[in-house]
Amino acid sequence: MAPKTCGIGVIVSLLISILGLGTTFEQPKFEIGLEGQWLLSAGDNYEWKLPEFHAEGWKTTQVPAAWESQGLTDYNGHGWYLYTFVVPKEWEKTAREFILDMGQIDNEDVTYVNGQDVGSTSGWNVLRSYGIPKPLVKFGEKNVIVVRIYDRTSGGILRGPIKLRSGGVGRFDVEGY
Repeated sequence: MAPKTCGIGVIVSLLISILGLGTTFEQPKFEIGLEGQWLLSAGDNYEWKLPEFHAEGWKTTQVPAAWESQGLTDYNGHGWYLYTFVVPKEWEKTAREFILDMGQIDNEDVTYVNGQDVGSTSGWNVLRSYGIPKPLVKFGEKNVIVVRIYDRTSGGILRGPIKLRSGGVGRFDVEGY
């Protein structure tokens, strides 16, 4: 009669299970939806990217949507979008770096957060996701997103998702991209 043996793999699996070594600690994930009412201006002025800029006279517009459907009919050229939001102060302790999802923009964009260039993309059918370092985010205070767009045909922030999110344990959660 052969002795019963237990493979090393089974023993290791049991130890991992008993000690909880196979589990991963995930910090809470944070997300702020940014779809809704933004400000929009036709034209091109690099001072508009500055967080202290006051967008007086800018048109309130719905994002996401083509700017032609928001009153800028037959306009091709540069347009700037502006949005302000607050990241809750209590997120500062546990949130990691953020990702800004800007959806589909027609045609070319440069995106700024609190005056800093965080990314640019060319192509109307490309989903945009830009990394935002944690030190760039102001917790419990006003944050400003400004998007400079150059359009050749039908412009604007066309489709979502439009959101700011943070994954767990110091990594970006880019599932689906």
